[in-house]
Amino acid sequence: DARDLLLAAAAVQGGIQFFVEVGSFVGDSAVDTAALLKQMGGQGQVRESFVMLCVDTWLGAAETFLLREDLNKTLLDEFMENVAQAGHSDVVLPLQASSIVGLDLLQRLAEHRRVPAPDLIYLDSAHVAGETLVELVTAWRALRVGGVLFGHDFDWHGVRNDVLHFANAYGKALGSFDTSVVGEDVWEPLPGLLVTVRTFRWFLRKATEAPGH
Repeated sequence: DARDLLLAAAAVQGGIQFFVEVGSFVGDSAVDTAALLKQMGGQGQVRESFVMLCVDTWLGAAETFLLREDLNKTLLDEFMENVAQAGHSDVVLPLQASSIVGLDLLQRLAEHRRVPAPDLIYLDSAHVAGETLVELVTAWRALRVGGVLFGHDFDWHGVRNDVLHFANAYGKALGSFDTSVVGEDVWEPLPGLLVTVRTFRWFLRKATEAPGH
């Protein structure tokens, strides 16, 4: 959603160079996000050389295999085809890994100055209580100070509970948001945790490293 991305981008200090999406499936959201980021590049919020990294196993669930007509084509094949057809192969790169492995790899690479730490991380993979919390902690470690971590489905019980737990534990490290840039209804269940009423997306800005994490 354009307004949600604008809200997240406006809170990133220094502009966006490296965007990470965790949970990409066949690339629908990646295509839309890449198009929006390119548009925002002309407004100075996104750097001209930005990269969007999509992390997914591209294995799917049991339902995925039952519904697929062509089992010779993998989900990753379909993802790459959709990205190419939309004209975004120049900025979108896949990383075939689980969410935890992918995020941990990014943190380690950034620590060794092999890649920059992500400016924005979008989580849309785990929706199970406990698993979402592990993703949040791992993503937070990978995210640069001044960056934004956001995700989908705050109306899901498992997601909501884990996001609230994380925001409560990391409250001292959370920064504020300027909601006037989007003009949509938002609420703040906890200080530093923003949720959009319309789309149930949640947002956390990393103002500083949390003590002890």
